[in-house]
Amino acid sequence: MMPHRSLIRSILIAGVQRSGTSLLCEGLKAVGNAGWPDEYFLSLADSEWIRGKDLDDIRRFVGEVLEAGTTQNGTFGINIMWNTHCGAQERLRTLPEFADCTAPEIYRALFPDITYVWIRRRDRVRQAVSWAKAAQTGLFKSNDPNSRDPKEEPKFDFQFIDNLHGFVREGRTLFRTSPV
Repeated sequence: MMPHRSLIRSILIAGVQRSGTSLLCEGLKAVGNAGWPDEYFLSLADSEWIRGKDLDDIRRFVGEVLEAGTTQNGTFGINIMWNTHCGAQERLRTLPEFADCTAPEIYRALFPDITYVWIRRRDRVRQAVSWAKAAQTGLFKSNDPNSRDPKEEPKFDFQFIDNLHGFVREGRTLFRTSPV
């Protein structure tokens, strides 16, 4: 699969939920020439979305992602969360041209002149608490103009926060041991 014809350079932002990747993406979008980074591979990683799709559907989807994430100057941007990365790689490897490729090889083939930006939040406990609050309320961005009332008020749930803290550790380990 060849990259989008006007694609010159790429920025891949990787992180674990609630680490600040969305804030960086919004800043890059505001610049207007650093790609339109978003979590484009969420659908690709979704086992429900992929059901009934064939290889041409996956190729078409990737082409649409490259189109949507590329600014006029040929810069592409994408935001990939640790858990989305795993599912997306699994789906991309169903394409014959990527069957035996590592994640970095796939990303280099799709995204030319790629720059990786790995966002980490220093305080993982606060990250887990933030994630728990967002999950409970359904509010993931405080500056979202489409923000609505919380679906519920957040409640302290040690087990839930501890589980999310485990996901934060797992995600950081994945990116440290298996570079994107």
